[in-house]
Amino acid sequence: MLTVTVPSAFADKWLLWRLESFQKQHPYYDLRIDTSSHLVGFATERIDAGIRYSAGT
Repeated sequence: MLTVTVPSAFADKWLLWRLESFQKQHPYYDLRIDTSSHLVGFATERIDAGIRYSAGT
């Protein structure tokens, strides 16, 4: 299982439209999308990758 956390707006506007293509190319991955807005602790949570955007502060 591959777990990715992304903002809900990013998931809605970009990511969800590409999931079918990803799953066709990588059928052995179970993909889990987390759309919570909190910053995750990769050492303590079961998240493999995260996408966030900000002004850099």
